[in-house]
Amino acid sequence: MLSLPRQRQPSDVKAQFRARGMTIRSWAQTNGFSTPLVYAVLGGRVQGIRGQAHEVAVALGLKPLPCEESQECCLTETHDDLVQ
Repeated sequence: MLSLPRQRQPSDVKAQFRARGMTIRSWAQTNGFSTPLVYAVLGGRVQGIRGQAHEVAVALGLKPLPCEESQECCLTETHDDLVQ
């Protein structure tokens, strides 16, 4: 039986940034997102339900990839591949 990647908590994502010596700002710029928006998603002030906030949440691994939501599993892509 195949298992889907586990969704991360914001604290997990922040810890990963610290472990890699990467700032949230640099990740946001590298991935084409607004720095304040990324901080808002990680801080829970924005839920990431739709639009660019949703894209941020998916890229950070806080929400499932869209193909997981539609029952078409993307077995080759993981959230780790998205967080550079």
